[in-house]
Amino acid sequence: MILKFATPIIVIFTTGCTTTAPIPTTTKIVEKPPINTNQTEELGNTLIEYFISSSQASIRVLEQWGISSKKKNLAPQTLRPIGTGERVSLFYIDETPPDTPNVFKKVCYDPADSIFFIPNGFGACDSIGKAVLNSGPVKVAPEDYIDIRLPQFRQELIYNGKVGNNVKFLYRELTSGYMRAPFTQEIQYDLSEGSVIGFKGARLEIISSTNRSIEYRVLNSFKK
Repeated sequence: MILKFATPIIVIFTTGCTTTAPIPTTTKIVEKPPINTNQTEELGNTLIEYFISSSQASIRVLEQWGISSKKKNLAPQTLRPIGTGERVSLFYIDETPPDTPNVFKKVCYDPADSIFFIPNGFGACDSIGKAVLNSGPVKVAPEDYIDIRLPQFRQELIYNGKVGNNVKFLYRELTSGYMRAPFTQEIQYDLSEGSVIGFKGARLEIISSTNRSIEYRVLNSFKK
């Protein structure tokens, strides 16, 4: 009698859960602007940019939302993905109020109804959790989640003005989303020595410049 009673409970519990698979990470390399094209930028703008970013496909919540009894206690944000399944996806909530219980740090999302709900005690998304405690319909849009824990690297050359015949720039490197002071450097070039300048493998031809703007052409981007 005990075995016959226990078996259907196990079957009902396991079929109500949805398993999730890890979200793949995509590494992108972006170089701006295009080589050998005339560009014009104002003081303080970036002239050359090279960056490597690691991202995962995710969603951005477009309105204030929530799942607890407070309902709308979470700001719009891009959610950090944990995994995706056939019907639902699982996410971390990075931006939660200080008094938010740990159970609300992870959420399941059902795109069919645009509803968020809490995973069960085993961390799985099941129909029981969705029925008991959910957000109601929430507006979302696809967006990449930039994971600063993964490799990130950015180089920028910024126009910093002109004094006499000298043009000034600010070179900046950012790693994993944080600027490091040793990788920020001010540079100055005397245009009387030539209109082509170079730094860390990058080559720019200065076509014209004032203390407000600069016209230039990128001959080479930063050395890889």
